[in-house]
Amino acid sequence: MPVAIDVPLALADVLCCLGLGLAVAALYDGVLFLFGRRVVLPLDIAAFVLAGILACSYAASRSYAGVVRWYHLAGMAAGAAAYQNVLAPATFRLRRLILWVLGLPLRLLVRIAAPPARRLKGWIQAERSRRIEKKRLKARQKRIKQLQSTAKVLYNSN
Repeated sequence: MPVAIDVPLALADVLCCLGLGLAVAALYDGVLFLFGRRVVLPLDIAAFVLAGILACSYAASRSYAGVVRWYHLAGMAAGAAAYQNVLAPATFRLRRLILWVLGLPLRLLVRIAAPPARRLKGWIQAERSRRIEKKRLKARQKRIKQLQSTAKVLYNSN
């Protein structure tokens, strides 16, 4: 039967596991920021495995109990929930601000370069349609003048 440990020591374990849960949730959010929503299932599995490894590692190395106890897991879950409910909205706003600042030069470039690019595109399309119309006109004239003029027709004098 496992030996009961004192409440202050158990609370110290819970506090450390709370920090571990917070770190796992922050890492999860950071990877989600980098790779987007397409990696949610593999990321969930990886976070679950990482949390288990961290819980076992902490229990074996630093915990006063020496084994994983329920309050270790509860502390990690509380840390992850605290991150999701308290820090995640702030990091979401920070992420949007970072993306807005990084996208600012691109938006400025589009605003400056778009009107000349549209004019160039219109000029290219007009030139292409003029060239096509010119070819059509030449082809029509060629069809009309297929026969040689009678004055230039030479007959064999033999």
